[in-house]
Amino acid sequence: MQSVALSLIIIIACVALLVFLGVKGVNPILAGTIAAALVSIVSTEGFATSFFTTFPTSVGTMAKGFFFLFVVGGCFGGVLAATGAVPWVLMAYLSFGLVKRANLPRYICLVAVAGTMVIAQQCLPGATTLNNLITANAMGASIYSSPIVGFATSAVAIIAVVIYIRYLIKDARKKGIGYDAKDEADAKLRSDDELPNFWLSFIPLVVLLGFCFVYVYIFKQDSTQGVVYATVIATVLLYVFNRKYIKPGVNILREMSGQIVRVMPSMVGACVMYGFASIVAKTSVITSLAGSLANSSLNPFIIIWLGTMVLVAIMANGSSGALSFIGVLGNKLTESGVDVNAAHRLINITSASWDTLPHNSFINAMIPMFGYDIKSGYKYLLISNCVLPTCYSLFALILTLILYH
Repeated sequence: MQSVALSLIIIIACVALLVFLGVKGVNPILAGTIAAALVSIVSTEGFATSFFTTFPTSVGTMAKGFFFLFVVGGCFGGVLAATGAVPWVLMAYLSFGLVKRANLPRYICLVAVAGTMVIAQQCLPGATTLNNLITANAMGASIYSSPIVGFATSAVAIIAVVIYIRYLIKDARKKGIGYDAKDEADAKLRSDDELPNFWLSFIPLVVLLGFCFVYVYIFKQDSTQGVVYATVIATVLLYVFNRKYIKPGVNILREMSGQIVRVMPSMVGACVMYGFASIVAKTSVITSLAGSLANSSLNPFIIIWLGTMVLVAIMANGSSGALSFIGVLGNKLTESGVDVNAAHRLINITSASWDTLPHNSFINAMIPMFGYDIKSGYKYLLISNCVLPTCYSLFALILTLILYH
């Protein structure tokens, strides 16, 4: 058995290293692999087993869960990009016109897009996102679990983000910080007459959400299958409705495959971080912590909130941290009789807390789109994507305690 103190020191050192490498612009794939090698030294399984067996196996397990969603999501994103129907990547560029007109700095857009995106991904019931799906499947819950907690927390979160954006606007006005045209030429924005009709772009999204609701909530079918089917249908409708807006010479199949390739680093980075998490879960300090929490007199929902937040901070990835918590304590909590739907919703919301550290793959993909690097842009996301989510996850905890006491 490795020393608890030594394993704690190594884990803290690995997290510090991940943050440092993230700030230096090192890809999460390489950074996560280095961290996995270091933490394997103090794994209870031994270095060889942890690094050469547990690590790649866990990376593969995460990739397996991602695979179909990754492919159909890439196809959907490719059609969105080809038709100009505003996926979140293009939203980043389209928002530049708003801040340019208002003569506001581009980091306002960064906060608005990143701060609200996490709400849709991890708070809203029924969200067809990887975060919601993976944790729901792991807990045996529905993607529509605990709707009152989910919708109430989403409302509080939106208000919090809006207040923060208003503060940034006032601060920018006070300091005389205006729009910076840096990299504007690279945005390649379409003109108004090249953009699809709003409703023709919006209808496929409604169909996607509606199909999932009927398939999963009404007919009680598998959530992952529902999202895959719905995304395929929405992709076909999006293409049929907006194909005339595809520019001459653009091959839709190449566009879809290109979109898959573009998001591949983020997907692989998330899998690598989950592999790192799987090794951390097998260290003495985590085993000891899990045992202490499981045997404590704390309310199970408080254990969920604390445990998820700690592991998410270590992994710097919401899905990896949430899955690690479920892997360590999920069975014990279920055996204790905790409501799995309430537990799933609280885990998902809490996983939005400290996952957005500098070595997070989403952050490394998002910040450059707004013309910043980690050093210049991350400080704004620290508030919108770490501090505020911690606050509204506490609100979710309190509400859960009230409703499921």
